[in-house]
Amino acid sequence: MTRQSRRRRPDWPVKVYSYKIHPRWAQQWLMPGTRDDPEALASAGLPPAVWHEAQRIRETWNACVALCETNRAAYDALQAQNDAVQAAQQELDIATHAMIAARDVLKAARGQLRTRRLPELEPLTLTWHTARTHVQEERLHLKEVRQAYRPQIRERAKALRESLKRDLYETIQAAPIYWAHKLFLHDATREAMQAFYAGRARIPTLHRGPLCKILLQHHFMDGGLRISQLFIPSTRYAFTAPDIGAIKDLSLSGRVRHRAGYKRQACFRMAGREDMHFWLTWHRVPAVGSYVKKLRLIGTQVAPAGVHKGHPVHARWDWSLQLTVEEPPMSAPEPRPDLPSAGIDLNWRVTDLGIRLGVLADTAGHVEAVYLPERVRERWKFIQERQTDRDAALERAKDTLKHLDDLPAGWRRALPMIRQATLSAWLTRIETDGALTTEQRRVWGGALRQWVHTDTEIRREIAGLWGHIIRERRAIYLQQAHKLCQRYRQICLEDMDLRALARDDDDKDPVLREANKYRQLVSLSIWRQCLWLVAPKYGTEIVLRNPAGTTSTCWDCGAPVTQTGEVRLFCANGHGRDQDENAAMWLRGDKTPSGIKALR
Repeated sequence: MTRQSRRRRPDWPVKVYSYKIHPRWAQQWLMPGTRDDPEALASAGLPPAVWHEAQRIRETWNACVALCETNRAAYDALQAQNDAVQAAQQELDIATHAMIAARDVLKAARGQLRTRRLPELEPLTLTWHTARTHVQEERLHLKEVRQAYRPQIRERAKALRESLKRDLYETIQAAPIYWAHKLFLHDATREAMQAFYAGRARIPTLHRGPLCKILLQHHFMDGGLRISQLFIPSTRYAFTAPDIGAIKDLSLSGRVRHRAGYKRQACFRMAGREDMHFWLTWHRVPAVGSYVKKLRLIGTQVAPAGVHKGHPVHARWDWSLQLTVEEPPMSAPEPRPDLPSAGIDLNWRVTDLGIRLGVLADTAGHVEAVYLPERVRERWKFIQERQTDRDAALERAKDTLKHLDDLPAGWRRALPMIRQATLSAWLTRIETDGALTTEQRRVWGGALRQWVHTDTEIRREIAGLWGHIIRERRAIYLQQAHKLCQRYRQICLEDMDLRALARDDDDKDPVLREANKYRQLVSLSIWRQCLWLVAPKYGTEIVLRNPAGTTSTCWDCGAPVTQTGEVRLFCANGHGRDQDENAAMWLRGDKTPSGIKALR
């Protein structure tokens, strides 16, 4: 595989500008001539050449993954020649089987008792936890044994890697795809395997099932394309520059200036043949003097093809345009030593004003809470209600099937456990299986077609609403980040692993389990990401501090605080304070809890 070329401007920051686009090629409702074409249903009106190019890209990726898996199997066989590695692998296999068996027993008991918390389940839960811990220990032991054996097979392992690089290069070069997509696959496979060899990720996986994501790109060589040249029509693209005059015309309203100045037609051309026209709003334009390195058109299927009000409809896709650019380095913002510092303790709580994301306390004595507005939570609750309606429709369909006398025994046994995807597969099988009688197709299919109509409608509604929530949430977080960075020269956050909050362990407190259902809605990682993104523009320093002792130690006197499960806590000397406020005041860094390592 060819080595990645060196950047001509290594000191220039690389940024990715993303724009949601409105395609002019996609049609929500099917035209009469495409009602019976499954490919047209799935492709949302894409030109056939573009759709087939995306399919070939995926086929090439799967071929590369197969080569990676074969290479990995050869490497495992090389490792297995050592007796210590073999023994450690056998111990891991035994521990894994024991963990799976303990998990299955626990799940069966939960299903019978219809609960996750009963005294009868505690021994089974303990057994599962013990088995899981044993698996983790065996994995660590296997890793250590393999690392000790690795120097003995270094040369043979290096030969395997070089062989894989050659095979990947030949496979990608022989693929009948656009040259820029070959570069994309080169980069993707190289990064994936580097992460795998470094122990940061698993081996790449195959892309199965229907095509649900499309990535088309143009790559600009020789240092990139000047941003001013992007607005000159080419065989690969056509963009119309925003109208700066209309934007600055104060005689027009803000909405009119926005639509007249920013909203423009654009075109993405595949290999100079297929034109894909769309509307693009230039809400952000790369800085003058930037160089465009990549131009990507990305489509993600948010709802599959289905039936709406008795008529087949296209799959629903979300499309975006990405510009990967190298921008000239920004001049450092002026220092702002006169501004205060602030500490923010992130810990969401449901209140009447909305979901409280955390509490801020600054060195000037100001304390305030940061909220996700209640309207966002109300929309999220409506989505949960619609999901409940979807589940109820599924149960009604399963109940109808259960009362059919001639239903196959295997299907009847599987009914309590199946979900929407399996039931859809059953309907497809009913309609295509030639072994079934006409009466069976009519009765069984009729029981499921009404469910398909209801499920499709609700699923598409949920996909649209969830997309609105994600975009509104990001806009709110960016606004909050701008306000905070304007006010403070330094913002101190808790150095915590947000992935730990995602673990739904059985030993969590019921209050925490109830609050954890809002984790996906709140998405503190997005909030923190927005703050990191905005801070350099104002010269605000983001500091991560060790949170040890910030909640259990009183800010006023340093005495221990008794944890009672309440929001407002009291220390031994009678000082009462909101525990998140107490933690935020410690995070400012003015002082350090006694007996605790210094905040850093």
